[in-house]
Amino acid sequence: MVLRNSYPIMLPLNAIFFVVERVLLEGGIPQRPSVFTNRSRDLHRTRTALRSLKDRDGWVILHGMAGCGKTVLAAEALRSHTLLDSCFPGGVFWIRIGQVDPAKLLMRMQNLCVRLDPDPLRPPPRNSEEARDRLRNLFAHNFPYSLLIIDDLWDATTAKYFDIRCRVMATTRDTSVANCIGGKKVKVHVSEGFSFEESKQTLASWTNQLVRDLPPEANAIIDLCRGSPLAISMIGALLRSHPTRWKYYVGQLEKKKVSKLKTSFDYQYPSLSEALAISIGSLNEEQKQLYQDFALFNEESKVPVKVLAILWDEEVCINNILLLKCFY
Repeated sequence: MVLRNSYPIMLPLNAIFFVVERVLLEGGIPQRPSVFTNRSRDLHRTRTALRSLKDRDGWVILHGMAGCGKTVLAAEALRSHTLLDSCFPGGVFWIRIGQVDPAKLLMRMQNLCVRLDPDPLRPPPRNSEEARDRLRNLFAHNFPYSLLIIDDLWDATTAKYFDIRCRVMATTRDTSVANCIGGKKVKVHVSEGFSFEESKQTLASWTNQLVRDLPPEANAIIDLCRGSPLAISMIGALLRSHPTRWKYYVGQLEKKKVSKLKTSFDYQYPSLSEALAISIGSLNEEQKQLYQDFALFNEESKVPVKVLAILWDEEVCINNILLLKCFY
């Protein structure tokens, strides 16, 4: 698994590519999607944050709203031989968490322990506390120069089980999940949407045509999707299968019938509406009520903070605005 000095500086680029891909494969890093949009600014910021972990343990926290591409960005940031060789020569290890109950969390932690443990006969840990202690020892003694990637981290209770004094990158919709974690923390906000040019390139890639050949409806779709990587990718995947339905999907978006937009590619939620509903459903009752209060305003309106201070309790207004911004 050790990458440092595993290839000479003058090794051909294709050989370096295979070395990096081998490390990512062994660590369970997701493959690059078939349609990939290079978000150079976010990628640079993520890699810069990861380099800050070169000589010390700590957390890099990629955060942003649902469907903004955090998982793809986290995986892409690791496709750099210079980053892996100089900062994480011990390898990289990916674990996806999501919304899990204690039993499923333990199962995921047990699987990670089995992957890392050099003793294949050692029984798996019996509970999450034991799993945390074993992971701490494994990273301290066997993988001190490696990176653990925790994808889709939802709550602080889960995060505490991975507070094991190692190098961590986590993706999350809510930055407060790491408030209980000690040590160095670097937060990287993932852009909420593609730029206009990135959106057009994504639609062109999905529909196998040049950007200049896109129909006029492409601009309408981009405007209605507001740059959402998930929404644009869903529409693009649908148009690949139904290339004559540009006007139809514009109509569906205008009517806000997003529940009919089903994914036809690998994504954890089957439709755009369900992906959004998961975020709303994770709010507590007070936060849900605050979110629903936005229905009072026209969707195109820019609502000043002072207006919300009147609508809501002024003392909790700012905290809740910041919390809702983390999700949306």
